[in-house]
Amino acid sequence: MCPLVKEKELKDILANITSDQAVQILKTLWEKRSDVREIIVSEAERLLVPVDPDEIAEDVFFILESIDVHELWDRSGSHRDGYTSSEDMAMEMVEEELDSFSDEIVRYHNLGLHEEEKLYCMEFSKDFTGSKKGQSLNSGIGHLM
Repeated sequence: MCPLVKEKELKDILANITSDQAVQILKTLWEKRSDVREIIVSEAERLLVPVDPDEIAEDVFFILESIDVHELWDRSGSHRDGYTSSEDMAMEMVEEELDSFSDEIVRYHNLGLHEEEKLYCMEFSKDFTGSKKGQSLNSGIGHLM
């Protein structure tokens, strides 16, 4: 078979498998090929390291800015289970949106990337204390109040 045809078929396969299938293929390669295992580790480290503080701050700000005030109004107030203040609901929505950042910290910890975990935590917490990058939390949710 012509190498160009193989390359096109490979691209078609990669474009049309699910993420679960891709993970299964990766696990199979991990188990069967030690040479591929080294490449997987190297690629994972390249993707996970280094932690970019500016990118974290921008991501936090973007996520907080994307919280819809209309959804806040819909989810707060009186309902059959009682009453939820807009302030309480705003904090709940912020926590929901920031779960992915907590997950990332746990990922760094589980992978033993403790320096990156520390840097990520430090930058993430800066966004809440208002130092650096324009006070992301306060400016990010200001539109909700």
